[in-house]
Amino acid sequence: MKIDEFMETIKQIENFYGKEMIDEQKKIWYENLKNMSIERFRYLVANLYKTSKFMPKLADIFEINMTIKSIEKKVEVNQQHCDKCKDTGYIIYKQIIKNGDKDVIYDYGAICTCNRKKQYKGWEISDERYKSKYYTPLATELGL
Repeated sequence: MKIDEFMETIKQIENFYGKEMIDEQKKIWYENLKNMSIERFRYLVANLYKTSKFMPKLADIFEINMTIKSIEKKVEVNQQHCDKCKDTGYIIYKQIIKNGDKDVIYDYGAICTCNRKKQYKGWEISDERYKSKYYTPLATELGL
């Protein structure tokens, strides 16, 4: 783990618990944790947020590291390369809209046919407060 990544995560811990660590503590923590990957450290800290009411100690980090065996990895369902959307799942297109006497160019997005992203449909939202008539169109609907 790099020192700047470590310090960024420490700052997040300080902000979350509303308490600052002294510089000597940060040095000791870094010396003991520098061989750990930043992903693992952030994963452990995220779990501490859920279980610890108070600012964690270095011992808490080591304890949770022993109890949590591995980071759950996200498995990407579709790993084929898509040239249409450049593996983003969205195709960006431009549309000219009249605004009085001016033509304004707007960027819009459509869901690519590679199915990396799920189509948003506002009327399917379960919470009534957030239901809407809006949706993200499919690229095939627009002929893209």
